[in-house]
Amino acid sequence: MNIFDFDDEESFFEGPGSQKDDFEEEIKRFKERLKDEGGGSTNIEALEEIVSYYFEKESYQEALHFINLLLDHIPYSSDTWQRKGIILNNLQRHEED
Repeated sequence: MNIFDFDDEESFFEGPGSQKDDFEEEIKRFKERLKDEGGGSTNIEALEEIVSYYFEKESYQEALHFINLLLDHIPYSSDTWQRKGIILNNLQRHEED
């Protein structure tokens, strides 16, 4: 599900074995991948997935932590800086960069 989809989000996360449980397992897998691998594009992909997951869950503090890790890997990515700005905006931390 994309954050720009207009599906019913409540039904998306309901019930045992729901997609919410699948996302929780997936985020654990991405975090393990970060620990196991030394870096490179796979780390970047895992970090992007983690940031997207936390952003969609409105866990902006966690998203900010991982977006900062992502910026350590790709500091010249305008898209990543824009995502950080959006996260900071949602945290009402407008003065930070």
